Amino acid sequence: IREQDPYLEDTMKKVMLVPLETADEILYRQEILKDCMDEESFVCRLYDLTSHILEGWNKLGRRSGAGTGNYNSPGSLMSEIYVLELFVSGLRQLKGLLEEYRDKLHSRGLTALHERLCTEFPAPLENDLERILEDVIFYVDTRDDLHYESGNEKRINRTRLVDKPRLVIGCVIGQGLKLEDFRLDQVGTDSVKRRRTGSILTRAQDYLNLRSKNIFSVRTDTVLPEQMKLLEFEAVRHIVSFSKPFVNAFSGFFDQLHLQAAFYRGAVNLRHFMNRFQIKCTFPVPKDRRTLHFRELQEVVMGLEQHLAPVGNTCDLDGKNLLLVTGANQGGKSTFLRSMGIAQVMMQCGLFVAAESFQSGIFPSLFTHFTRREDSAMNSGRLDEELGRMSQIIDHLKDHSMVLLNESFASTTEK
Repeated sequence: IREQDPYLEDTMKKVMLVPLETADEILYRQEILKDCMDEESFVCRLYDLTSHILEGWNKLGRRSGAGTGNYNSPGSLMSEIYVLELFVSGLRQLKGLLEEYRDKLHSRGLTALHERLCTEFPAPLENDLERILEDVIFYVDTRDDLHYESGNEKRINRTRLVDKPRLVIGCVIGQGLKLEDFRLDQVGTDSVKRRRTGSILTRAQDYLNLRSKNIFSVRTDTVLPEQMKLLEFEAVRHIVSFSKPFVNAFSGFFDQLHLQAAFYRGAVNLRHFMNRFQIKCTFPVPKDRRTLHFRELQEVVMGLEQHLAPVGNTCDLDGKNLLLVTGANQGGKSTFLRSMGIAQVMMQCGLFVAAESFQSGIFPSLFTHFTRREDSAMNSGRLDEELGRMSQIIDHLKDHSMVLLNESFASTTEK
């Protein structure tokens, strides 16, 4: 049993309130959902992966804007490196996930996603970005490497490693023995054991450096360390700047992918609840607007709230512009009306519906006018309130809209 995820609920609400308007869009989304239902582990892993990427990005200051202000700030440069590493790692895992399920996913949408990644994030680009990260990792990375030894008892030897820069700058000697035409020939990272200041090995290394004609120590100078830091910063910033088009291209990609993965995972969760309470489920068939017929259509919300399968209704309304439903009180008229509206909304966002079969036209707008309970905050009477809502519906009514009226104006007398 998983904990409730508010983002899934919020995403489902947003998507269901934006209906699709063509049959091809509906079928396109249905194909993806069928893949996700057949391979539930795929959509769960996809959602978890995108969640991890966005959480990591948020920690790096995406939402607050932290670390992205001053372009000349070392903190901003470190954030850029971490974001680049996050994007490269995330896209590599995403490609691997799609490759793993390639033979099991048949929808146009997921196939197109795999093709897009292979085109926009090919192996040569991945290798180039990996090389950039390996070269500049000294600017951000200090780590503990853990080494396990076999034996009767497992013990951990902690070897403190630090990443040191390897910069090779080329230049020429100009007039007045001045250095000119600087160029960055090589940048790299060397991992070396960290030695304590003042230790025997450190003093021995300093002595050898002093004896060498090609090496000098920056510890003996007060100006050189600052100049070396500036040199490292400029070199790293120059290299990282080549990755900016890549980062910009995929900045919105992860947000959109996370939103879509949340919708399909929420749909899969809904399908589990419907199965649990034996509520029928079928993928609707979008038709022209003169079509509306269904078999055993159930009110899915009632079923989920009461934990039982509601009684279904079968109806053929093909070619009808107006339907008037009459019957005794508590006879199921409102439930029938809600089941039609809910099924229409679910169909037009690409979901399944609670029925044995369902075919309907596509309506650009769906309006409902149900009687509301009177409350102390109402500034006018019920009749005035109902007339106001009806007036708003008429003001926004378009051609080929669906309007569901439930005992409108029945809350007051005819007079």
